[in-house]
Formats: sequence, structure tokens, C-alpha cells
Amino acid sequence: FLISLKKIPLDKIMIETDAPYMGFSKCRSGYESKSKSSYPNVPSSLPLILEKVAESMNVSCEDLAACSTRNARKFFSIPEI
Repeated sequence: FLISLKKIPLDKIMIETDAPYMGFSKCRSGYESKSKSSYPNVPSSLPLILEKVAESMNVSCEDLAACSTRNARKFFSIPEI
């Protein structure tokens, strides 16, 4: 999976956490309830996801975050502020 990330152009990638049942180790580290019976993936895990994807794509977290935000704004027709 991580190897195939290198094939995605930066102008097409978006980073998100809308996969509540696809959690990973440490994704709920900031939450008091770490029960596996609750949704394991949470929005606060976004920086962990961003870091791993950026590392796999050999780009900085800042650049990847900027690209992801720009692509999401374009996809959802959200104007720049």
C-alpha cells in the first residue's frame, strides 16, 4: 500500500480519516476511552496519517498538507480564504 502512494500525483491526493473501522496502532492515543469497541479511527489521528503518507511519498508534511488542503478545496468547491 505505502509503495503505491508514490504513484499518486500531489495534485490528486487528499488526506482524511473517514474510515472509522480502519483504525491503527496509536490512532486513539489522545483519547481517554481507548476501547476497541468504539470507533477506532478519529480525526485527531490525521497528523499521524499525514506523517506516514509524506514519508512514503518522500515529501515534507507541510507540502503534503498544503496539497491535500488545496485538492480538497477544489474537489468540494470551497473558495480560498
